Amino acid sequence: EQYSKARDDIAKAYADLLERSNAKAAGKAGAKSLTSQEQANLKTYPAQLDGIERELLKATEKIADARAGV
Repeated sequence: EQYSKARDDIAKAYADLLERSNAKAAGKAGAKSLTSQEQANLKTYPAQLDGIERELLKATEKIADARAGV
């Protein structure tokens, strides 16, 4: 459950940063540049999401095995 919440939170934050980055790149009025921390997050979020997805898959498999009595 914690992994699911973390995945959802990171996905939402990543989408927000992408939107803001794209708005700035498109030259939209009032669009602010991303801070250096936000730029770093924009680069690392995909890897974090991938890691969380792998952990969720492992957990799902373990739960299924436990329910099957393996």
